[in-house]
Amino acid sequence: AYVEAAGAGAWSYSAIGGLHRQSSHDLDSDGWIDTPAYDRWTVRPRLFWDGVDGGRAYFTLGAMGEARVGGTVTGRAAPDGRPFPQAQDSRRLDAGLVSETPVNLGVLHLRASAVTQKHEHLYGDAQEDDRHRTLFAEASFSGRSEATSWLAGVAIQRDDYRNQAFPAFDYAFETPAVFAQVEHDVNLDLTLA
Repeated sequence: AYVEAAGAGAWSYSAIGGLHRQSSHDLDSDGWIDTPAYDRWTVRPRLFWDGVDGGRAYFTLGAMGEARVGGTVTGRAAPDGRPFPQAQDSRRLDAGLVSETPVNLGVLHLRASAVTQKHEHLYGDAQEDDRHRTLFAEASFSGRSEATSWLAGVAIQRDDYRNQAFPAFDYAFETPAVFAQVEHDVNLDLTLA
């Protein structure tokens, strides 16, 4: 389902959501589910702002939940004589921001995003739960003077992973960055950067 509308003044919004379902199938009747069953829901609202001074911004949130089931068919067993379920429950949340704000000497640009995803895995009797997370932020400033344009900024990203059953695989990385670029239009056919 999708909806959009203009709000008050410079604001507008949209939202999309969905419900999805798939049945399991044992295609060769061997007691093992070849195509897993799942139930999934999604939702994503978005908010837009267009200022009178040329500034603008975009905000979004997202969420998803899914339950997926496979493994042996109910009433059937693996070669060891026991049922072997395979299941995964997933939850995902994310958010994002992009904005541009004109200031005296140029334009201030901001970008940020965050996502977290959790899984609850079941392999037979073994439960393996994990979480993935990424955070990102960037701020930059751009401007132009006659035939010369420039951009400079900073950014940082953090990625981490946690596994309850196997903590030896946990990790966390942070990546900072500084960047700059200058371009000069020599003529209509040549730009130096």
